[in-house]
Amino acid sequence: MARNLNDVQDLLDLANEDPALYNSACHNARIKPVYHPFWEAFPYGNIFIAITPDILHQGYQGIVKHLVIWLNDAFGPLEIDARCRMMPPNHNARIFSKGITTLSRVSGKEHRDMCRILLGLVLDLPLPNGRSPVRLVRAVRTLLDFMYLAQYPVHTTHTLKFLDDALTRFHDNKAIFVELGLFGTTDNYNTEQSERLHIDFAKDAYRVTNHKDEYAQMTAWLERKEKILRLELMTKHPSRKAVTLSDLALEYGAIDFADALADFVILHNQPNLHPTLAHKAANNLLIPFQRLSVFHKIKFWNHDAFEREEGPDTLDAVHVRNARKDRQGRAVPGRFDTVLIDDGSAGPRGVTGLHVAQVHVVFELSENVVAELFDPTRLPPPQHFAYVEWFTPFPSAPDPDHGLYMIKHAMQNERRVASVVPVECIRRSCHLYPRFGPPAPRHWSSFNVLQECSVFYVNPFLDRHTEMTVY
Repeated sequence: MARNLNDVQDLLDLANEDPALYNSACHNARIKPVYHPFWEAFPYGNIFIAITPDILHQGYQGIVKHLVIWLNDAFGPLEIDARCRMMPPNHNARIFSKGITTLSRVSGKEHRDMCRILLGLVLDLPLPNGRSPVRLVRAVRTLLDFMYLAQYPVHTTHTLKFLDDALTRFHDNKAIFVELGLFGTTDNYNTEQSERLHIDFAKDAYRVTNHKDEYAQMTAWLERKEKILRLELMTKHPSRKAVTLSDLALEYGAIDFADALADFVILHNQPNLHPTLAHKAANNLLIPFQRLSVFHKIKFWNHDAFEREEGPDTLDAVHVRNARKDRQGRAVPGRFDTVLIDDGSAGPRGVTGLHVAQVHVVFELSENVVAELFDPTRLPPPQHFAYVEWFTPFPSAPDPDHGLYMIKHAMQNERRVASVVPVECIRRSCHLYPRFGPPAPRHWSSFNVLQECSVFYVNPFLDRHTEMTVY
């Protein structure tokens, strides 16, 4: 709550009259009893609105820092850290392989990364002595809502109301930020941005120099780094060629690949065909190849979450890779990320028309195969395809306590439902919180949890774009 400058100025006049009265009045006004502060005579300045709120130091390095300590005290480090190690991987999420409770000198970026998974760490985790964790889970959810809403670069009366409601629900008498309308949105003065640029363009660049004539070396290094990034984004060649269909099943988990591709081909050629006839036609379709080229990563840009014409787009990636060995002969587990797929009816916000799936194969077909399978009188088929396993649709409403959507693996005849879809239908990557159960099974890991666990919650705090979509 902003203080009234005129009232404070009247209070400061008591400093020369009665020190005890002055001290008591300052205490009631929630200010320090400083004798004639330096700003007292500023003619046109209001010291109480001169210092803007800061997401980095007041948010991530302030309240989030304490929240992590509170959760550690409430649940204990053993289960919290175990769940950290079991979170599924995602391009935008960090895996804390050693947990979060033993970290020291935690940076703002690390606290921001914790916020992406924090709610998932405490879901269905019981408190000591059999007490219900519902109120604690609600508090964590509302605090994370506040943190994300406070960072919006564009606000309306509705989002400001959501912001106020989230803060009220978390703590009725705690105020971190002054009213947003005084300064605009907090992204304009978040020191996290300038500190990040200082690391990327100054500290990291300086470390690679010989510390003599460093500016020229730093400039050259930054230019080369940008060129490497552009080259990486433009790579369009397959990661592996001539992968057999049997290897797709064994190494990539695409056990129904041929059937799923046949279904896609039939429906593409005859979109109005009755499902029974389409299934029969797919069973009779011969797949005219035994090998194909696959990709291990999809990269794309998510448009500005607030639909601003000049707003920044963010890089997203989906990893789809089989298990392998690195150069030292060590086993590297396979990774098959989850995504949001647009069925053609999704809007820019909300989950209507979106479906969660796990991508197992990204592939392309040769020109000869395309000519043989697809009807040339129809729309041309997509250039790239994805074999995915589906999760159940989004429920009509999220959970009333933690506000998350619960989904499960979609099953039919005790097998996971799979399809082939165009890559262009993939809206973005998504991240899932496993429903661990108390306690989390210790054989689960970050790389097998998507297969071992059967129930998940969709993570809305992966990034700003996801928060706007799944909120």
